[in-house]
Amino acid sequence: MPEREYRPLLDALEARLGTQIALSVAGEDYEALVDRLVDGEVDLAILHPFMLVRARRRAPGVEIVASFLTRGGTTYRGYVVVRDADPARRIDDLRGRRFAYVDAASTSGYLVPRAILARAGHDPDAFFGETVFAGKHRSAAELVLAGEVDGAAVVDEVVRDVDDLAGLRVIAKSDPIPNSAVAARPGLPPAEVAAVRAALLAISTRTDEGRAALGHGRLPWHGFGPGRIEDYEHVAALAADAGAR
Repeated sequence: MPEREYRPLLDALEARLGTQIALSVAGEDYEALVDRLVDGEVDLAILHPFMLVRARRRAPGVEIVASFLTRGGTTYRGYVVVRDADPARRIDDLRGRRFAYVDAASTSGYLVPRAILARAGHDPDAFFGETVFAGKHRSAAELVLAGEVDGAAVVDEVVRDVDDLAGLRVIAKSDPIPNSAVAARPGLPPAEVAAVRAALLAISTRTDEGRAALGHGRLPWHGFGPGRIEDYEHVAALAADAGAR
C-alpha cells in the first residue's frame, strides 16, 4: 500500500502523541519486517498473525499494542478456492493438481491449507502436483480464474469484497483467525507503549476524526482493539500442524 495512504492515520497519531512518526513501508517482505522489529531498528510494526507469532518466538519481549478491527470484526478466515466450473468439492479433490500459495509467511495464504491437509493425514509437501507462490492474495485468485492453477489459498475478503473476482467457489475454510496487529519492539518503554495504545484505541470509523484518519475507506480497517497474545495461540497451533517455523 502506498505510503500516502497511511498519512492521515500518522497525522492523527502524531497529534495525539505530540511527536513525529517516521514511516517505512516494508512491502511484501514479511521476514525482513520481523527482523527490523526484533533487532530494534523500528519501534512499531504492523504484523500479520503468523509474523507476530514468529516475532515473539524470537523475542518474547515483542508486545501487542493493538489489533485491527475490520468489517468482519476482530477475526478473518482463510479460504481455499477453485473456479466455479471445477469439479472439486473439497480440498482432497485437489490432490496432484496445481495450487497457488500467497507467501510462506502468510497465515491464510500458506498455513491454513497446509494445516487442513496435515490434520486430514496428508503430507502438505507431497499433496499437490505443482505449487507456486503468487505474492499477493488477489494474484493467487487471479491465477485460479485464468486457469493457470486449479486452486489457491486466499484471505476471505478477496472472495467477499472484490466483485471482479466473481467466479470463485470456496471448498475449504479455516476457523476464525485473529486480525493483524501493531506490535512494539522489545524494550520499548511501557509508557510509550501505553500512549500509542491509547491513541490507536481512540481511532474508529464511528467518529468523523476516525473516518478521516482511516482514509474514508481507503485503509481496510474500522478501528483498533486491545489485542491479547492469547488470541494468537491458535495461529501457533496452525503453524505447528503446517510444519512451518
